[in-house]
Amino acid sequence: MSEEAEVKPKKGGNKMMIIVIAVLMLVTGGFFGLKMKGGDKKSGSNEIHMGKEVEDIDEFLVNLQDDSVQQGKYLRTKISVQCAEGFKKEVLDTYKAPVQDAILGVLASYSVGEISSPKGKEILKRKVAAAANEALLKSMPEEDKKALQTLLVHDETKHHADWDSESGPILRVYFTTFAFQ
Repeated sequence: MSEEAEVKPKKGGNKMMIIVIAVLMLVTGGFFGLKMKGGDKKSGSNEIHMGKEVEDIDEFLVNLQDDSVQQGKYLRTKISVQCAEGFKKEVLDTYKAPVQDAILGVLASYSVGEISSPKGKEILKRKVAAAANEALLKSMPEEDKKALQTLLVHDETKHHADWDSESGPILRVYFTTFAFQ
């Protein structure tokens, strides 16, 4: 009987050792599995990159909102955009009229006081980018929109702080001229 008492703890110890090793293997495998999954997300092919080309949209002359007794305030600005890599200039050219119309609507909704500061211009850039993207996507047929799905930013981790748009395909807006009259 004393031999049986000695053998039982030994068997229980082996089971415990096997359980500990199995748990360590699961934890280690899970850690590296999650790490690899996270690494693929950062370096994966769905990451959106800024294109190299800057495209001119147009020059705009627009009446601004009246923020004082003085009437007749105008903004003259020329706007260029930088799109997501893979977005073709021909698509932007095809739908330029709705994009220009949307930009005019945004510009005309501001007053001199709202856009004369650097912060005001940054806000205006974001509004212009959002309106241009919305107009571009609204005017496109469904089959063309499907081709753009990989260029649209839906995940905040893919959005860069220096972009003016939280979606695509237009990611940056540049005021190449900006004057009040």
